[in-house]
Amino acid sequence: MRLLGITDCVNTCDCCGKTDLKCTVAFEQEDSNIVYYGRICAQRWYGKTQKVISSELKTIKDNANSEARKLYRNDPIYAQYEALLKQLNEQKLMFNERWSILRPVSELNEAKRKEISQLIANKYMLKTSDVYVW
Repeated sequence: MRLLGITDCVNTCDCCGKTDLKCTVAFEQEDSNIVYYGRICAQRWYGKTQKVISSELKTIKDNANSEARKLYRNDPIYAQYEALLKQLNEQKLMFNERWSILRPVSELNEAKRKEISQLIANKYMLKTSDVYVW
């Protein structure tokens, strides 16, 4: 079995059948099937301690966050948002004026961040909250 990630999209353990779990650990089996285990079953069947599993999950999360950051920083919306911020910082505007100019681009930027976060979370089988896009 290969550890894929931890997700909150599936809340039932494929091993013991326990339901209403906050999250499950996703594994890819030798036959390419994906199974979702609760933390206790994951530890038992993966044959590693919770500490080792957590360490492996941290590496997966770090890789996902790195990819998300690169994807976001290469997006035109990010460049537009950063350029506008730089331009506004050079001007002496009242907050309301500044916000009225920044708001539309800020909303597009936030939507893009959420889109990338969801995309990467799905790719790495992680909870969306584990993927930080900045």
